[in-house]
Amino acid sequence: MSVPNETLYNFYDPYNMIAGVSMILVGLIGIPANYLVISIFVEYSSERTSFTTLGVTRATANILILIGLYAMIFIPTSFVGYTPFLPVPVTTLLITVGMAIYAINENQTLLTALNRFCALYFPFQYSKFFGIKPTILLLTILWIYRVGKVIVPWFSIELSKNVCWAYFSPNYLTWLITSPDTCGSSFDGTIMAALQIFGLTTVFNVATFSKVLYFYRHKSQSDAVSRRKERKNILLFFQTILQDFLYVIDFTFTFYFSTLIDHRMWTFLSGTLIWQSIHAIDGLIIILFSDRVSILKGCFTKRLPHSELQSLPHTCIILVIGVFGVFCNISIVYVFFKENTERTSFNLICVYRSLSNIYILGTTFLGLFLPKTVLGYSPYSPPVESTLIHISNTLYLGNEYQIILVAINRFTAIFFPIYYNKVCGIKITWLILTIIYLVRIGIVILETIPQLEKQCHTSFSLYSLNWVYDKQDKCQIEDNILTVISITFIIMTAINGATMIASETPITFQSSRNEDRETKKRIRRNVFLFLQTGLQDSLYLIDLSFMMKFSQLSEARVWTYISGTFVWECLHSIDGFIMIMFNEKLSLVRKRFFHSPSSTQIPQNKKFTISVVSSMPDIA
Repeated sequence: MSVPNETLYNFYDPYNMIAGVSMILVGLIGIPANYLVISIFVEYSSERTSFTTLGVTRATANILILIGLYAMIFIPTSFVGYTPFLPVPVTTLLITVGMAIYAINENQTLLTALNRFCALYFPFQYSKFFGIKPTILLLTILWIYRVGKVIVPWFSIELSKNVCWAYFSPNYLTWLITSPDTCGSSFDGTIMAALQIFGLTTVFNVATFSKVLYFYRHKSQSDAVSRRKERKNILLFFQTILQDFLYVIDFTFTFYFSTLIDHRMWTFLSGTLIWQSIHAIDGLIIILFSDRVSILKGCFTKRLPHSELQSLPHTCIILVIGVFGVFCNISIVYVFFKENTERTSFNLICVYRSLSNIYILGTTFLGLFLPKTVLGYSPYSPPVESTLIHISNTLYLGNEYQIILVAINRFTAIFFPIYYNKVCGIKITWLILTIIYLVRIGIVILETIPQLEKQCHTSFSLYSLNWVYDKQDKCQIEDNILTVISITFIIMTAINGATMIASETPITFQSSRNEDRETKKRIRRNVFLFLQTGLQDSLYLIDLSFMMKFSQLSEARVWTYISGTFVWECLHSIDGFIMIMFNEKLSLVRKRFFHSPSSTQIPQNKKFTISVVSSMPDIA
């Protein structure tokens, strides 16, 4: 009844200290957020609906995982080097029950999608099939099945002879089992079940979204009561989408990103911290969409003339996403100037994108939106605030123009590789990029100065939590931004469509003739970079969808924040993160920051458990 002795890895080790402190900070956000969700449900009878029951169940599961696993096992073990107070069987039981609870939340995504589907398509039958009593019954069955599947086998286990134990490793900073081969973990079934749930959830969500679009095109404007109820259902649908997206992120890190680097700090980030963050952010999302949170905030802010405490969750989100995005984009710039082999035309485009992202995140979000949200007033004069926002907008459009340049770059690389250096060389690319941004900066100067002379100021609104134009009649201007964006998108789609069609053909053609391995490697590399381009382009498509269409779905403060600020900030942060994931040389940066003796490296043949299993492997 023992686990590997790794007591040397404790708070004296910098990685353990960083891991422990990080988990404490996330826990301090996640536990109160989820507790607040439960408090609202208990205190306000009007909040006791089937949908909020699903939310409370998720919040309860989040708290059990954050306390039962992280506060009681993971955090103490990171600091001490072993799990204090808890014997190995109890630790194993808590971890396996935690996995079962995670699976409950995962299964619940399908139940939530069905709830929203029924609410929009069959409102008259909604109370019958998805009333609070049927929902509680379904949730009770789900909890009994999942938790019972883990606990019942324990009654037949002879602890003295058991060799399969789950524990948190202070070395690898993630939870493991003592003998993966002996314990016979079967992850294939877990992955397949998760994909099936995700597939069904997607089907229902797409059908629900179709209903949303149909409603806004055909609904009578005079039916105010019906329209208000429909808007509420639509808002809850988008809450569902955001929460489902968290599990997509967790799965992506667990099954893909976790395999990129064999370093103990990366196993912590991809296997432990991401998992904890999912449960913390899940509670924050429920809070942001709750109607009753404003009442609770009022209890704490009665004497305050401003709404800075009311915007505390938004402030935390702006800070976390902004810092993360700046770090990711700075890493791209660092690699480009540090490594000579990385100085290619495609990477130069990425560097320009990163520099734009750094400016937008650093000055507009962290430098303007964040302090104004905290203080309740702008630390800058109206002309300065307006200028900062206008520059960020013009850099955003500069990145938008880059989409065409990137599409041409990939098109040339795949169709005309012989002429690539001539047409898309680094000097020509640098010249084009410089012209693009000089033109954009010149335009913003010419447009901003007349506006400032008329005392027309663009500002960040503390009420709607997004930036807004001055609403005075003299400040109204007509721009061609929609036309420019539409033309850009059409050109980019045409070029990328041709590239995508040809992306498989060159590989097949070359493979049919015994070409040298280096040629096929370069072709695959070009296809790989094309996929990166597709992912980055999709970010702007998502942002434009929210800005032009989804922002009109609701006038609620939380929705104007999500559609106007949150999505925009995520765009520039995730853009940098995608470039990191596709950067070949970034491993050199990781080695410099995370260099440690070889004893701390994870063996290549080491088998890990993962945080998404529905139950603990069979215990012999």
